[in-house]
Amino acid sequence: MSIGERTIAFPGSLTFQKAQGLMDQMHETDWCRQFDRIARLLNPAHDRMFAPFGLHYYWTSYQTEWATDLSFRDAATLGRIYPQVVRGSMIAFGSKDVLRFLGKRLYPNQPAEEVSSKVTYLLRLLREHKIIRRLPRTRRYRLRPKGAKILATILLTQQATTEQLNRAAA
Repeated sequence: MSIGERTIAFPGSLTFQKAQGLMDQMHETDWCRQFDRIARLLNPAHDRMFAPFGLHYYWTSYQTEWATDLSFRDAATLGRIYPQVVRGSMIAFGSKDVLRFLGKRLYPNQPAEEVSSKVTYLLRLLREHKIIRRLPRTRRYRLRPKGAKILATILLTQQATTEQLNRAAA
């Protein structure tokens, strides 16, 4: 997909300013009060049943996250920073993350056990060659300096012409 193929369409008369206003209201909303109101509709007997004990609902949110969406006026504006965005994404996210964002699986036609053993093998190779290191007490990895040099070299060679590569090799 090239830059500019995806556009954001707001339903009806919603604009960026109105969308931001809705997001700002989220910080001002008393969510516990809103959820209590919904709970009373769904379980009207709760207050009567638990009144002697002074019990009420305790609301928590599970697996929440903050999201930042960027919008550009035109493809040229995004195009100027696109290589840096891609490079930063390659460093910050793994292929599994990117595929999950896109709603895809890493190996859709292979059994999970086979995929797991391949991934384990590839991670072991990368660790043995000191390209990545495992973060303590996690299942995450970081590029080592050697890995960062390799990645930078790959990115540069992808953007270089054959003549430029021949001059650099001479």
